[in-house]
Amino acid sequence: MAVSTASKMFALVVLSIIGGVLFVLLRYDGSGTAGTEPEGEVVTVEIPPGAAADEVGDILADAGVLDSALAFQAVTRVDARASQIQPGTYQLRVGMDTGDILDRLTQGAAVEIFTVTIPEGLTVNQTLERIADAEESPFTVAELREALAGVALPAWVPTDLPKDAEPFEGLLAPNTYEFRADVNAQDMLNQLVAETDSLLQQLGVDGGRRYEALILASLIEREVRVPEERPTVASV
Repeated sequence: MAVSTASKMFALVVLSIIGGVLFVLLRYDGSGTAGTEPEGEVVTVEIPPGAAADEVGDILADAGVLDSALAFQAVTRVDARASQIQPGTYQLRVGMDTGDILDRLTQGAAVEIFTVTIPEGLTVNQTLERIADAEESPFTVAELREALAGVALPAWVPTDLPKDAEPFEGLLAPNTYEFRADVNAQDMLNQLVAETDSLLQQLGVDGGRRYEALILASLIEREVRVPEERPTVASV
């Protein structure tokens, strides 16, 4: 029986696809050494939660890490790591081998840490500036001020403060902190307020007098320049 031209064409297409897939798989050994393209510039890639391997391939191709998503998608059909891809923000390089990419994506994104030291005696604005100016801090003062508006005041802070009063004055505990760069600004500021509350509890300050004690401590810290004189002034 004669084989139609359409059937021949279909067979050729199928063979071409199979040949391409075999070519990709044969030059890929899963060790991260199969690629021949040199690694290029760094590209930031965001992998969303729940992204399937095919979607990840499209993301990598759109970002320029890969020339085409097809090779990546073909490899992930036979590589168990495809089901272990972790969401997150990654720094990848143009031309990376698929094995290297899978290694990175299954290990999870590295999370940057930033450190900020808040000394005693700072105002709220100075504290926010110190956080914003910390190396690797992801926040601006404006973002921190906006987040502070959503932080709940402790129950012992009076509700009848003057309109021009800063309710968080003295509430952002001085200390040296380490935060993840992906920390939520409001959560971070909540931690500073919670630390102040915890410290007052440890010192045995009655709830009804905590705000008064906090204001007095802030005034002494700001006005008394000689540390040795602070106990004397506080006793008065």
